[in-house]
Amino acid sequence: MQTRRRRGVKFFIPVILILQLFFLFPLETKAIEEVPWEDYRPKLEWEMLYPVIYYNEYFYGLLYGRLSDILKEHELNFIIYANEYAEDFQYVAGYTRHFAKWSMGINAYAGSAYLGSMWNPGFYEEQTGLSILGSYHWNNEARMDLRLQWEDFEAKARSSKLEGLAEDGRVFGWEVTLNLDNHDFISQSGTRQYLSLGGGVPLFATDYNYLKLEGDHRSYHPLGERLSLIWSARGGKIWGDYPEHRGFLVGGIQNTSTSALGTLANIGLLGSLADSVLRGYDPDEFTGDGFTTSNLELRGLIYPGSYMDIGGFALSGTLFLDIGQVWRQGEPLTSDPLASWGMGLKFLILRGLLLGVDYAIPFDSEKNEKWHISLGEVF
Repeated sequence: MQTRRRRGVKFFIPVILILQLFFLFPLETKAIEEVPWEDYRPKLEWEMLYPVIYYNEYFYGLLYGRLSDILKEHELNFIIYANEYAEDFQYVAGYTRHFAKWSMGINAYAGSAYLGSMWNPGFYEEQTGLSILGSYHWNNEARMDLRLQWEDFEAKARSSKLEGLAEDGRVFGWEVTLNLDNHDFISQSGTRQYLSLGGGVPLFATDYNYLKLEGDHRSYHPLGERLSLIWSARGGKIWGDYPEHRGFLVGGIQNTSTSALGTLANIGLLGSLADSVLRGYDPDEFTGDGFTTSNLELRGLIYPGSYMDIGGFALSGTLFLDIGQVWRQGEPLTSDPLASWGMGLKFLILRGLLLGVDYAIPFDSEKNEKWHISLGEVF
């Protein structure tokens, strides 16, 4: 028995020694083989589309490209369009650099741009410009956007509502916008709001000198799993000499804000400002240098039974009240406030596409009822 124990001890002694060497040697090996620190070099992603057409010996081409690193610290985007027959050449090129809190970008562009509501005629401009953009993020809900922009624009086709307003010129502008958005679609709660201050300065051979203030507030209040109340208030004022067709356009559902300074310069970093909703009136029906609008909407989920159960399709119904007023040179455009009420349906398709159909009845008995179609969350 003692002989077996001694053999067992002799067997475990070399095992223990080997285990000690196993734990010690990797530490020494790691210290010897450690590689000096190197800066991270991100890989690049590249996406390009280049359809080319030759017709009757004329050349048509469209080049789209996007270049970015995997961590999205650097982004380069460009679109180039060429039409030899029409002697048309257009481009948009932008670079954005993202830091921990800051994003900085620069955009150059030249070509045609459409401004106005999506479903009715607006106006076209030939634009050439350069913009420098910045955005500071406090968190995922709050940020500040900055913009400097020089632009040369020439009015082309326009709707009858804007006849006599569209003009040609150059503008050098600046803008500071504070944004807060903690809206949650599932719970139908939270707030979306912004405050924007900007204008044009007569520098670099430009034509305008003005100051613009604009703000928007939207609150969402759940009244149960399928019912919510939304109200909004929006207003703005312009002082000084500005391009009148780029003033405040109110009427219908404006899915694109033409009161923002420029359009294509917003690509990549800054989006357009909030939509204008005044149902019961034609798009672009009222133009001026000051406005206020307010909306109250009761929204109920018809299908499915809860926002948590939304899959590829959802349907909701709405009852709404819209009211507003527009001023030009200090005078209201109508003696009574612009107001309407109505009902509508919203279709959510494929979890992302929101299509709205609204039927609005103006309080003004001389106005006819109107149907409105919207794409996206208008407020």
